[in-house]
Amino acid sequence: MAQLCPKCGCSKFQLQDIDVENTPYGFMAIQCKVCGYPIGVTTLENVPATLIKYGTKILDKLDLIERKLNQK
Repeated sequence: MAQLCPKCGCSKFQLQDIDVENTPYGFMAIQCKVCGYPIGVTTLENVPATLIKYGTKILDKLDLIERKLNQK
């Protein structure tokens, strides 16, 4: 099931740096790509960890595809 923006119904989202006062930590909003409506907040440290996790999965799948293509 696709996530939809509760404001405009769009299914595309983006990360946006946000400034949270009185904290030494970096935060990012997860927001609608069309209208900017925020649907969540994450710490800056979670973003690279998630990218590495999914990047590894993508590379594994690409390797599998490449091996299958080379077998033909």
